[in-house]
Amino acid sequence: FATWGCCQHSQRLRLGRRQLCGRTVVACRATTSAVGPGSTSPDEVETLKQEAARLRAEVDEFKLEKEQQRSREQELLFNAFDADGSGAVDLQELRRGLQEYWGIKLDEAMGAKLLAAYDSNKDGLLEREEFDLGQLQATYEGLRDESRASAAADQKKRKERAQRKAALDQFLSSLPESNEDTGLLTRIGSILVYLLPLLDSVRFAKPLASEIPQLKPFYAVVASDVQILDQVSYGLAPLILFAVFQGLANNTDLPKLLRFNMRQSVLLTISLFVPGVIGAIGNFISKLALGTTNEWGEWTAGKLPQSIADPSSSVVFLLLLACVLYSMGSSLLGVMPDGIPIISPEAERTMAKTRDSEMEARLQKQLQEAEKLAEEAEKAAIQKHPPK
Repeated sequence: FATWGCCQHSQRLRLGRRQLCGRTVVACRATTSAVGPGSTSPDEVETLKQEAARLRAEVDEFKLEKEQQRSREQELLFNAFDADGSGAVDLQELRRGLQEYWGIKLDEAMGAKLLAAYDSNKDGLLEREEFDLGQLQATYEGLRDESRASAAADQKKRKERAQRKAALDQFLSSLPESNEDTGLLTRIGSILVYLLPLLDSVRFAKPLASEIPQLKPFYAVVASDVQILDQVSYGLAPLILFAVFQGLANNTDLPKLLRFNMRQSVLLTISLFVPGVIGAIGNFISKLALGTTNEWGEWTAGKLPQSIADPSSSVVFLLLLACVLYSMGSSLLGVMPDGIPIISPEAERTMAKTRDSEMEARLQKQLQEAEKLAEEAEKAAIQKHPPK
């Protein structure tokens, strides 16, 4: 009945608006005729002014009636939504009314958002002055579009996450199974591979052996054995061991513990190249900077002071010895010696990959961290450029 009344009144308003427009057209034509040549009598002008005033009054009356009609419609709609006659529309009444009059079924979360958008006093109810069905419809459409965009974005994220997971699974399935053997032979082999960096570091141990008398016999034996080995192999023994360890470290059929120690021993040997180069540069600079000329004009090259050269060599040897002893001890216990800074991560990175639970867990963690960083970057971008 309320809806029928609103429709009937709207028809009367439309009819009145057409009549008013017709009178306005007639008045405009009369005005056009009145302002023609020779028709400017005071009576006609006064008549036109009265007609214009009457038209303005009718327009104002029509606007007022239209506003009153809108208020009556809002009142009727509010009463229709307020099923219990409490003077306010709660969440359940709002959902029921929208479904009944619009055919829109809202879930509780969407209904709560819609109600909160116009609940100015935050009491969880829409009172008469807060209830505007037209504005509710516009807000609902905006929330619906936002919800659809959010759902599409979530679906895209899930799809991308599934693709990354599938790519990771495919990569892991392409790797050979890891040999996790840590038996006695594997441990002994993992210890022996560190003879390579030890043999190469003997040249840095001479100053330390000179300072500690107890080490002189041991150093003399080792140095002589290294010298004999160099003579027999024409100086190629370290290079041969280097090439063998480098090749075997990529053989995935060997135990992972052995392969890792081979790769780490190779990297420790390579690391000795750095102090060797620094020492050569220091000797070259010392020859030029500390060189002297005698009274006959003969120039004698300078030499790096022993107070610098000997402690530096001792530090290099002791650092390498600490790394080797740590690696040997861990290998003896069957534990991966992956605690050496820079060297161990590089050995793990450059060694031939195999599939094992440790590697899978590490890659899963990296994938989760990458997704977390992407989400944080997206949130930061939204905060920097919020949607309008």
